[in-house]
Amino acid sequence: MPAEQGVVSRTKGRPRCRDRIPLLHNARLGASYVVTDNFIGGIIMSLNIWTRSLAELRRLRVVVLCGIMGALSIALEFVGSISFGPFVKIGIVELPNLVIDFLFGPAVGGIFAGVMDILKYLANPAGPFFPGFTISAVAGGVIFGFFLYGRKLSIKRLVVAEILVKIFVNIGLNTLWLNILYHKAILAILPARIVSNILQLPVDILVIYMVLQSIDKTMKPAFENQSSIKFGK
Repeated sequence: MPAEQGVVSRTKGRPRCRDRIPLLHNARLGASYVVTDNFIGGIIMSLNIWTRSLAELRRLRVVVLCGIMGALSIALEFVGSISFGPFVKIGIVELPNLVIDFLFGPAVGGIFAGVMDILKYLANPAGPFFPGFTISAVAGGVIFGFFLYGRKLSIKRLVVAEILVKIFVNIGLNTLWLNILYHKAILAILPARIVSNILQLPVDILVIYMVLQSIDKTMKPAFENQSSIKFGK
């Protein structure tokens, strides 16, 4: 007779009862291992990207380029954007930030974005200073840095990063900060902000992709030759 999977307890040599122990299905067990491995692997890779990005600050040429991009960012603050009241603003002032995110990752990108948000306000104050927008700037730099740093430039990855920033930072956090700062109902200012971000999305993606393509062919090889950082396709 074929053996059964279970536990047989005997009394005086005779079977008394059989308690069947259900076994985990191999497919489910394998799937759970895959999910766990992917989750842990994702955390390890994220930490690795963050650590390597921080290490970029040890290189003098990185600090110098951050200074150059910072000066360009301040200049664009005066001529690179158009404001439609206090709630809607479009422009290309964030291009220097994206170059830093692309070349040096989320840690450098987040620090650069936070510092430049404060410096640009000091150079061109428009209304009261509110630290919430600095948090938004840092969040945007970190998101773009994680998606673009050490990877081959692709339109798909750029689209995902741009959509995440527009939803969670521009439409989400920034609308909340405007509500707190100006005491305007969120529903009153949200529609205009959603429309402006939707309209600007394809333009931003096209402009950013063209700029980063140029950076990828000219500046990135010079920095990668020293660091040799590559995390994936």
